[in-house]
Amino acid sequence: MHAEGYTAFNQQAFNLIKKLLKEKDPNNTAELIDCTELFKKEPPRANMETRFTPYAMLRLFADQLPQIPDRILYLDDDIIVRKDISDFYNQDLANIELVGVLDFWGRFFFHNIHTHKTFDYLNSGVLLLNMAEIKKHNYLPK
Repeated sequence: MHAEGYTAFNQQAFNLIKKLLKEKDPNNTAELIDCTELFKKEPPRANMETRFTPYAMLRLFADQLPQIPDRILYLDDDIIVRKDISDFYNQDLANIELVGVLDFWGRFFFHNIHTHKTFDYLNSGVLLLNMAEIKKHNYLPK
C-alpha cells in the first residue's frame, strides 16, 4: 500500500514481530497480507487527511481477505500490551461480532465531563473480531 507520505509495512519489521510471537509460543503465527489493490479500488474517505494513517483503515477490508481467520485480534501499532491477554482473546464470541475495551480518554470524557451521555467510548485500536459473524451480517461494507 502506498498513500501520500506512507510506505508499506516492511519485511524486516514483520520478521521481528513473527520472531517475537514464536518465542512466546511456537504455535503463534503471523502473516503479512498486501491490501494495496483493495485499498486502491475502494479508498476510505474518512480520516485520509487527518493525523490517522491509512493503516488504521485497513481493518475495514478484513472481510474481503480469505486469509483472515474467523477470530482475529486487531491492535493499533501504538497499543502496549502489559499483561497476558489470553482470557480476552479466548472469550466466547457466540453471536457476538466484536469485543473491545473502553477508551481511557473516552471514558473520562463521557463519564466526568458529559455526564448526561449514557454511553461508553470503545477504543477502536483494540478489537477482538468474530469474522464469521461480521461476514454473515455484512457489517464492514456498511
